[in-house]
Amino acid sequence: VVGDRRAYIGATPQLLAQALALRLPADRVVLQLPASELDAPLLQTASGLVRDGFGLGVGGWALAPDFEPLLDLARVIKGDFDFGTLDRARLVTRRAELQARGMTLIATGLQTRGEYDECLRLGFDGFQGGYLAQPSGVPGRRTPTFRLDALAALLGATGPGAFEEIERLICQDAGLAHRFLR
Repeated sequence: VVGDRRAYIGATPQLLAQALALRLPADRVVLQLPASELDAPLLQTASGLVRDGFGLGVGGWALAPDFEPLLDLARVIKGDFDFGTLDRARLVTRRAELQARGMTLIATGLQTRGEYDECLRLGFDGFQGGYLAQPSGVPGRRTPTFRLDALAALLGATGPGAFEEIERLICQDAGLAHRFLR
């Protein structure tokens, strides 16, 4: 499904415990942990999966001091772009350090072009959010036509061969053909 790219899969602690049994391709999967309590079994399971080649993803919640052992295992960290969140502030503050450790920083929840531009400026590596799902208009010019006057004159014509003459004019003028098809 993802080709040669990595798949990001939301993983509960239960899914982590069964990841090997599910025969997921470790080199192409990043298991994303939801915010949860850090305990020895979770840390041991996550550590084993990383040793087996899985990528581990965490949210900005893992930047709290209590989660440093889990953060050491993570390859990806996602932070909600909401300007009011503590997670975002922590992520931006530690951006250089986290990227130096080889982590990919993904900004989530982007809703506007301005937020996307701000995340680019701040040095995020990846982006998610509604803004990226919206098509943007492409400014352009109308396709030039060279025989529009001739076509207008022919449209009033009737009789044998009138349709073929209109077709010939349209086929000879790429701009006119493009406008006609649109």
